[in-house]
Amino acid sequence: MSRLFDRLKLGAGSIDSTPGFATAAIADGCGLFEAGIGDGRFPVALTGFCLALTGGFALLQSASGHLLPHDSQAMGMDAVALMRAGNPRLLGFMFHDRVACGGSLLSIGFGYMWLAAFPWRVGKSGRGGH
Repeated sequence: MSRLFDRLKLGAGSIDSTPGFATAAIADGCGLFEAGIGDGRFPVALTGFCLALTGGFALLQSASGHLLPHDSQAMGMDAVALMRAGNPRLLGFMFHDRVACGGSLLSIGFGYMWLAAFPWRVGKSGRGGH
C-alpha cells in the first residue's frame, strides 16, 4: 500500500511523499484543499474541538437546570411543570442523560485533539512497531 503513495501527482508537478509534505505541496502549487488538509492533523484537531465544544455546551446547559426550547415545546411544559405533572425524578434522569452524552463528547473531542497534537505530530501511526 505504501508504494501507492511513493509519488503523488499534485498540480503541474510531482513530489516525493516525505514528512514535510504540506510545505512541499504548497511550493508545488497544489490547491487550497490539499494545503489545508496537509497531513490530516488539522481536520482531526478541528473535529475534536467541535466535539469538545458540543460536549461542553451539553454539560453547561444541563447544569443550568433548564430544558432546551425544543424539549419544552414538544412536551408543552417547562422543567417545573414537568416535575409537578409526572415523576419528580424524570427531570433528574433527563439531565443525567444529557450530562452523560456531553461528557462522552467532551472526552472524545479531547482524545482527537491529543492524537492530532502528540502521536501524529511525531509520526506514530499506532500500528505495531512503526
